[in-house]
Parts: sequence; structure tokens; C-alpha cells
Amino acid sequence: MSSVKDKNGKVLTEVKDRWKESFEELFNKDSPDDTSILQTILTIPEEGEEANILIDEVRAAISHLKTGKSPVFDGISAEELKATGEPGVRIIHKLCNRIWDTGEIPEDWGRAVIVPIYKKRTS
Repeated sequence: MSSVKDKNGKVLTEVKDRWKESFEELFNKDSPDDTSILQTILTIPEEGEEANILIDEVRAAISHLKTGKSPVFDGISAEELKATGEPGVRIIHKLCNRIWDTGEIPEDWGRAVIVPIYKKRTS
């Protein structure tokens, strides 16, 4: 097996350190924002108010969650969301519409976990 090196050529003892370094370079760098497109979008006349998220859409989304997956940041599994029943659907519906109306997305919703899956070499 070949060794894993950082971008300076130093041999790493942990492969995950290189993965972390690589993904931080890809996704955590500041990039200049091109706001010119926003001006174009803001000048388009609206044809009525946008519809809120429907409760049936939330109900369908919760029912389609895959079970047996481990929860990530919030510790809430699909089984727990499904077990909340109709009261849980109403709470999630209210939360989603508040986010839709204010445009303020919780910071945790922008996080992702990438898990490398190593394959065996075949001879």
C-alpha cells in the first residue's frame, strides 16, 4: 500500500487528515461573489406571491425518509421523525414555512459529512 502525503509531500499517519485537508481546500475557501445576477433577478416583476410549503409536502417528505440510517448532527433519526405523527408534521411544517418566509436557513443545514469508503484491491 502506498503512503498518503499532504500537499507539501509530508507523509501522513492518518488518511482522514488528507481527506480533511483536501475537502477544506475545495469547499471552505472564500470565493468572490458575483452579485450582478442578483440585480437581474430582483428586477423581474413578480406574478403574485409564492406559495408556502404545503403540509402534504412535509408529510410526504417525512414518510419517504429512509429508515435504518444513523442520525448525524441533530441526533434525530428518520424513525423518530416518523414516530412524531401528525403533531410532528405540523411542527416541521411550521418550521419550514418560517424558513421559507424569512429566508434564514439554519447553519447546521449547510453542513455535510463525507465518508470515504475504501475498496479492496483485486488482483
